[in-house]
Amino acid sequence: MRYGTSVALLLLLVTSRILQGTPVPWIAELEAAAILLALSFTIWYHIVRPLVSRDATIHLLDGYLLLLLLLPFYSAWRSLEVFGQPLIYGILAQRSVWLVAVVLFTVIAIRNNKITFRHIERALIVSSWLSLGAYTFCFAFLDPSNYTDYPMIVSGSVKSGFRFSFETVFIVFGALYYFALAVISRAVLLWLAFLPFAFYLLVLDQKRSLLLAIAISVTMLVIKFTDLPGKVFHLFVGGACIFFILFLFYIVLPETLFAFVDRFGQAFDVLVTGSEGSDDSSNARIQEALKALPYVKANLLLGNGDLSAQWQSGFESVFGYFFISDIGFIGGLFVFGIVGLVILYGMYWFFLRSTKLAKYTGTEHRPLLMSMYGSILVAFFQTFVKAQFFLGPAISAMFIALFWLLTRNNIVRHMAKR
Repeated sequence: MRYGTSVALLLLLVTSRILQGTPVPWIAELEAAAILLALSFTIWYHIVRPLVSRDATIHLLDGYLLLLLLLPFYSAWRSLEVFGQPLIYGILAQRSVWLVAVVLFTVIAIRNNKITFRHIERALIVSSWLSLGAYTFCFAFLDPSNYTDYPMIVSGSVKSGFRFSFETVFIVFGALYYFALAVISRAVLLWLAFLPFAFYLLVLDQKRSLLLAIAISVTMLVIKFTDLPGKVFHLFVGGACIFFILFLFYIVLPETLFAFVDRFGQAFDVLVTGSEGSDDSSNARIQEALKALPYVKANLLLGNGDLSAQWQSGFESVFGYFFISDIGFIGGLFVFGIVGLVILYGMYWFFLRSTKLAKYTGTEHRPLLMSMYGSILVAFFQTFVKAQFFLGPAISAMFIALFWLLTRNNIVRHMAKR
């Protein structure tokens, strides 16, 4: 396909919702148009076309993604039962789930050779560098207190100070991609491409749970994809890069570094003791979780659904200050219950099945597969502290679907060469 990389880039940007909640004009309308087009294509391809051709064959992955598209109706039913919210508002509250239809479109495009994994890889690399450049520019030259009307990209308060808080899915991929390239080639120079992404995550972004998830995921990635000498070498070099960045951080901004380390300690104290500490962010999450727990216990199996801000001010009218996205796994359990979570976490079954085939991946797409493996793990660990996965699972579904298709594409090639 002539414009395969551009199309893949557009599909990734749409499913990631990376521009949602930013000053970029018309982004909400463009997302709504993307959802409408993708749903229309899904209805035609998976319902109308099989009826006309009398061929009801469906791939396992496609069937699962179609099941995910029903979750907004499930959530709407639960919010009607528990809070009395009209169905239409419940559906609107979960409309971002329908971006999974874009994932379905991508899967079909790959199967029909309209988009290749080379296109996907290039699009992910471009997305990573564009995100890194744009975010770094914002941190360097813009004052976040001027953008407090955009809570999806600015966090904090007047007391603690405001800071930018961008979606980092492509930054994480970029860091893992160049880490994977360095692991494969064992070329020290490739660590230079890794350093800007590591610098952003450590010095500018500073999300504690994300850094912990990345550390665990990188360790698992090295263990799976390298031999014993490689494990020791690359963990050492990676650790040396992190130490180098922290050392520069200490030289240039020692007070900021000490404050960052202190925030880790405060979060750990809150986690261990379960009581409030001096960290406002952790304290707010404790209060929100305590508000949600009675409803979780009352509707543990089926959940309570999601409330739209367009209906009686949403959760604010029930709980006051309350955001599902702040309370991670508890938030997912609040909305969907055990039944819904089993469906959502079902996508990781496809990931686990695919990891068994990863050893057959050739050198052409090995960096892509390794970086996607790490990105999926990071997203999984993040589901326990951030609820974005439960409110917008499309980007996780996209990575897992691509990983599933990539491993199967490589196993076919491997068997053909035998």
